[in-house]
This record gives sequence, structure tokens and C-alpha cells, in this order.
Amino acid sequence: MNPQNLKRENEELRNEIKELKAASTKIIATLNLDSPLWQLTIREFIELMKRVEQPPIINKIIDPENIEFGILGIMKTFNVKRSTACKIKKSGAIDGAISKIGAKRFSIDAIKARKLLNKYNDEKK
Repeated sequence: MNPQNLKRENEELRNEIKELKAASTKIIATLNLDSPLWQLTIREFIELMKRVEQPPIINKIIDPENIEFGILGIMKTFNVKRSTACKIKKSGAIDGAISKIGAKRFSIDAIKARKLLNKYNDEKK
């Protein structure tokens, strides 16, 4: 994934968020909150289920400049040698900042990784 693809994907996600908000606001505005669930139309029910089932998309929006790839990305983010980068990844301290790309490749949200590692080190003390 290159930065241009990430920017395009972020823009698509932002548009999807706007559409979902508009659709859900319209449905909720037309619903009588005292009406029984069985009185919903299929469309209204599906829209409500989509809103409930999907985790917030906003968490997926990231800045492409903060993305690094692989062990080299960890090395660059923390300014460490390869062996230390492998230890950091293996520790699980930055798992929340890692996204898998295919079987072996992964990307790292550098800012989130720094925060997670600081938190991990603080808890260790």
C-alpha cells in the first residue's frame, strides 16, 4: 500500500461515513421510537443493523505519512537496530499499531506504535 492508495482509501471511508450518518439520521428521524420492532420495514431494519454491526470507521482513518512497513519500519520509527526491532514486535507491545498485509508483510502506524510502546514500558516499571 502506497501513500496515494491510503489517501484514496481514507477519502472513500470519509465519504462512506457521511453517507451512513445521513442515512441513519434520516431513518431515526422518521421512526417513532415507541413503535415496536416488528413494525419496521426491511430497509429500516437493515439500516439499523448496519449501524449496530459496524465498528466505528473513524478508527480506520490514518495519515499516510505516519505509515511504515515491516521490520525496517519499526527500525525507523524507534531508531533501533534490527534485533531490537524484532524484540519490540515479538513482545506484542505494538500489536495495536500493526496491520497485516498478506502473509508476511505488515504496516505500522508510527504514532500509535510510539504511544503503545511508551504505555507498555510504563506498565513494566
